[in-house]
Amino acid sequence: MEIEQIIETIRTNLEKNGYPAKRVSFPKMALINFINKHDFELEDVLGEMQLKDIFHEVREDRIIFSSNKETPSEFDFSVLNKMDPAWIRQQAEMMMKHLTPEQLEEVRKKYEAMDPEEKRKVLEMAKNMGLSGTKAT
Repeated sequence: MEIEQIIETIRTNLEKNGYPAKRVSFPKMALINFINKHDFELEDVLGEMQLKDIFHEVREDRIIFSSNKETPSEFDFSVLNKMDPAWIRQQAEMMMKHLTPEQLEEVRKKYEAMDPEEKRKVLEMAKNMGLSGTKAT
């Protein structure tokens, strides 16, 4: 299998999972095994995919693919007001399950660095989404 065929196989699987409209992640080891089986290196395939505007973020156990090169560092929480709270809660819970301990620590530090009004807004949103156990710190 040539590198273009490998990329096309990965792209097809990404599209089956909602790409490019949403970010899609695959288990890192499964992807490495698939690519290595065809005598290619992960870095080479990811580099070629990036040239085709298929961007990635490598995590400890997953590789997350996106059609956007950059993710915004600041999030506009007002867009959440138009979304279904149950869906938001489900997405947040799913995301939190895949965070490494280091990433969870980073989230905690960012929260602690917020001013009291920002913290209040975050906690109010969590309460409105039905997340239990949320309390001010």
